[in-house]
Amino acid sequence: MRFRMLVWKDFQHLLRLRVLAWACGITWLLMLTAGWLSWYQYRQAVTVRKDANHIFRQQWEQQQRNPHAAAHFGTYVFKPVTPGSFFDQGLNDYSGTTFRIEAHLLHEVSFINADAQDAGGRIGKLSLAMILQVIVPLLVIVMAAPTVTAERQGGTFRLLLLQGIPPGTLLWAKTTAIYLAVTGMVLPCWLFLLAAGATLQLLPVVAVSIAVYQLYYLFIVLTGICISSYSNTTATAYGIMLAGWLIAVMLMPRMAATRIGDTVPVLRRGIFEDSVKQGYLKGLGNDGPYYVRAQKLTDKTLQQYGVSSVDKLPFNMEGLSFQEGEVYKQRVYNYFYQPVKEAFSRQQYQLDMVSGLNPYMIVRRISRMLAGTSIEYHDAFRTQAMAYRTAFIRTLNMALTQHPDIAGRRFFRDMPPFEMTPPDKQQLRSTLQNAMLALSLWTLLAALLLCFTASSKRLHL
Repeated sequence: MRFRMLVWKDFQHLLRLRVLAWACGITWLLMLTAGWLSWYQYRQAVTVRKDANHIFRQQWEQQQRNPHAAAHFGTYVFKPVTPGSFFDQGLNDYSGTTFRIEAHLLHEVSFINADAQDAGGRIGKLSLAMILQVIVPLLVIVMAAPTVTAERQGGTFRLLLLQGIPPGTLLWAKTTAIYLAVTGMVLPCWLFLLAAGATLQLLPVVAVSIAVYQLYYLFIVLTGICISSYSNTTATAYGIMLAGWLIAVMLMPRMAATRIGDTVPVLRRGIFEDSVKQGYLKGLGNDGPYYVRAQKLTDKTLQQYGVSSVDKLPFNMEGLSFQEGEVYKQRVYNYFYQPVKEAFSRQQYQLDMVSGLNPYMIVRRISRMLAGTSIEYHDAFRTQAMAYRTAFIRTLNMALTQHPDIAGRRFFRDMPPFEMTPPDKQQLRSTLQNAMLALSLWTLLAALLLCFTASSKRLHL
């Protein structure tokens, strides 16, 4: 009963100071703006992607030309827009959306939205995830910093201790009051996400996201109460907490990315593309240059069929030559890309390790994975698009061996469109579990620190 009264007292104090009212007003206005803008951009992206797929598929099916000419004409495949991207854009603006399929050329995923942004884009898009990860913690700091210092300076805290109330009860009551205030502040966002999740059939993902953010806010509240308890003045508490917010949100992610990029360098794209080109022309190891390999293929094929010239072969030799060239180019590409892939994997591993030291980075990582806008989703798209290109070009080259003339619309219509499957769930589940465990440990550590603070002599008479 006494604990409930203390919670209500602290909650009323927030209301009297209008701190909660201002925090809710700012948060709800930002959420309303970000929610509407994010949903509009999501629906627009879905429509544009759907229209682009339809246009390029229609162009492909209506053509009548030589299979190799069709391979040069090529087509595009597009990364699907995940429903969760309306909540958290993640790496979407930096990972590209479009993959070009064309004979003899191996393209990378292109059309990166960040390339078209001005300097304002460096700040990041206003999204629900950004508000929940960055803005709400800042407002929690405003509410938590003066909780103990203000009462200690005003003498209220000492009076409560004189009434026989243990310091631990006072601190946990303040924690509960602020946590309830924060929950009420973000409640409209949770209701909106649940409604959107029901519409998009993502209720389990939304439920996990809400649990993660609530645990994140509990950690911030617990930490804020501890800092306020150890600070002599409210200004000191504000200074410490704001410095921690700046380090966690602004400095540490950028410094970690820069440091890891320097420690584990990745081959530059221009150098990589030139290496693939030279590797194909000159050959790997003792394979010899491309014209030597082509002659060896011709001689081997003529010997295999027992004829003296390619004109006497029962198929079009040009199609087989093109296909073997594609196979070798893919081999060269994989040879040079493997070190790049391993470097990216090491970078991500180190970044995950660093993220475990920063609850903000942990929550950001979890949010992107749940929204389908993480690096894993982009890697899955790139891998599947490459595999689709291999089968796509092979079909055209094999058709050229049998039909060197114009292929009809039915042939092109029968070639299956690109369909992406989600990334490996087992790998995602393992990464998510590790991130959630790290966040839980940080919250437990903050709770233990609050218990230790309550038992310290500093808060006793």
